[in-house]
Amino acid sequence: MSGKYYFGAVYLIEQGREKSIMERDLDNMKACGFDMITIWPPANCWLASRPDEFVFGDTVWMLDRCHERGIKVLVQLIGQNQSQEYMPDCLMRPEMMVTAVNCFWANPNHPDVDRAVRRYIKEAVNALKEHPAVWGWDVFNEAHFRSEDPFTVKEYQKWLEKRYGNIENLNTRWYRRFSDFSQINPADRDVAYSVWSSLLPAVDFELFLSENLTEQCRRWVNYVKDFDSSHPVVVDGTSGQLLKSSVRGRCNDEFRTAETCDVFGGTYYPKSWGNNMTDRPWELSANYRIAASAAEKAGKSFIISELQTHTQSALTPGSEVSPGELSAWIWSGIAAGAEAFQLWRWRPFLHGYQSTGRGLTSLDGTPGKRAEAVKEICSVIRSNEGLFATMKPERDQVRIVTSYHSRLYYDVFMKNVNVKHHEELIGWYKIFWASGIPIGFTDLDSLDERDMATKVLVLPAMISLSDSNCRKLAEYVRNGGILIADARLNTVDEYGVVRAEAIPGSILGEVFGVKEIETGTPENYKFGESEIKASFMSQELEVSVSTEVIASTISGKAAVTVNKYGKGKALYINNFAGITWNSGLIPPAIVEYFRDLSGFDIKIKKNEMVECRIHRDGERLMIYAINLAETVNVVEFDFAKDLKFKDIVSGVLFSGGRLALDPYKTAILLQES
Repeated sequence: MSGKYYFGAVYLIEQGREKSIMERDLDNMKACGFDMITIWPPANCWLASRPDEFVFGDTVWMLDRCHERGIKVLVQLIGQNQSQEYMPDCLMRPEMMVTAVNCFWANPNHPDVDRAVRRYIKEAVNALKEHPAVWGWDVFNEAHFRSEDPFTVKEYQKWLEKRYGNIENLNTRWYRRFSDFSQINPADRDVAYSVWSSLLPAVDFELFLSENLTEQCRRWVNYVKDFDSSHPVVVDGTSGQLLKSSVRGRCNDEFRTAETCDVFGGTYYPKSWGNNMTDRPWELSANYRIAASAAEKAGKSFIISELQTHTQSALTPGSEVSPGELSAWIWSGIAAGAEAFQLWRWRPFLHGYQSTGRGLTSLDGTPGKRAEAVKEICSVIRSNEGLFATMKPERDQVRIVTSYHSRLYYDVFMKNVNVKHHEELIGWYKIFWASGIPIGFTDLDSLDERDMATKVLVLPAMISLSDSNCRKLAEYVRNGGILIADARLNTVDEYGVVRAEAIPGSILGEVFGVKEIETGTPENYKFGESEIKASFMSQELEVSVSTEVIASTISGKAAVTVNKYGKGKALYINNFAGITWNSGLIPPAIVEYFRDLSGFDIKIKKNEMVECRIHRDGERLMIYAINLAETVNVVEFDFAKDLKFKDIVSGVLFSGGRLALDPYKTAILLQES
């Protein structure tokens, strides 16, 4: 990023809206403190003489007005309605359609659609790229794709041939008898009795869809760069797909899509589509952090491309957003590492499914209480621009290791019904988040030096690993790392074959000092003085002589073990502990145990409705304390009793280590030099 913290909202250029009203909206946004907005659509079909013509007159006018006010613009090229973009309806043919529910209907795997995308990007970028108001291009909003049409199936067959090399190898792995890749149809991936022999037909198709989407993102980014090498290109990764109950709807492996662009974006709706994170603020934080972590691993900046501002639609009670909630969500996103922020949206919808929904204004465009709350945040940012540009999140002490491929095996074993894998990830995030430990995520297949230098790595429900994965993790522990895993670790290899030498396999069995001898229903266990409810299922473990049992089931079997291995140690829990951590209050002694395990010397005491995150510039600290509840909450900073801070939100000096936060209030404590 440029060293400036850009903040604003999405603004839709509406057909028939008077220019005077649009200028008033820009003046109101400028008065709020906005210095960047996202606009859509760039092509103004209402000005065209033909349905397949691209005209940009109103967009250029909008860019002119933004430039006059010192507002930069992120141009959203591809959003959720391609008839307004690359595929006018007059050009669509039936065979171009996707065959699954998506937010778009033109199939990017169809060669004519692909040519239409390139033509549209060429015309839009060439028409707008010289304008001084343009900041960058959002090439794919909420990147996702799923289809089983003939063109996508053909791409799948090519993918399989590249993956397996020859049909004989695929037949051996799949337990099938094809003579040519062209015979493979994903429609039979769950065919009766085939799944008894191999899960690969089901897993491979889902893996292909994610890689196909990644390639689609890369292709569209490159189309933009063919015509403009000066402005950054954004891909919006749809936010934390591995933290959802299903990955099948979006097919987006965000650690891969983040590699395709210059800036990686995330979209967040904490109270929409049947979900409500109000009572689970750690879940929203985890969603922010997984996208930020994907961007960091790819060496890219992370921005929040959309954040819900109000109700979902006209008839969606419970989706309302109070000014306090919105303020706390924004600060939580900034604390998670977002380097720019765009809200969805400035004005409410006036047509379509989401009519009356979203927005910081009333229906006539008058700014309301939520706009005032955002204005206060912008005032803090503008008054401390240098801090927000230079203060960065403290280096992770703990990283949750994710794997899109392993997740696919988990879901297929569950037949994609009542899948709780996301609760595993969120629960493990929560137990470290609860004590303010710097925590993020990483990707199993791209572990790097930064991961290997992280104090603690956690493997929640990591059911499938390759031997190379296992060796890498063994090296991590041997060199001094702390590795945590829970039930059924490494049950199958990357091809879905069981570790017949006993779970978790010969390599990790030595690292953890345990092997599974039986499975059963979950049995509660005593961890210190606390009785912990076991989740989902339990393993009966054979424990090596060097391995310490630190918690036992009620019947006296090993539940939690610690094994020293090289310079490090490995902790194993015999059930799906992340589900337990996510499902209710965690005993303080357990939170303290895992906090101490991390070795982090900045100790924070708080409850689960408060987020604390540390940013740093050299030796100077900036601490976010965010109350995400409608009650007063207290935070205690044991390390800070002899240090002095200033709250840059309120301007009040802070010392003594104890802070009371009013409902939905945020304190940002800057260490005094």
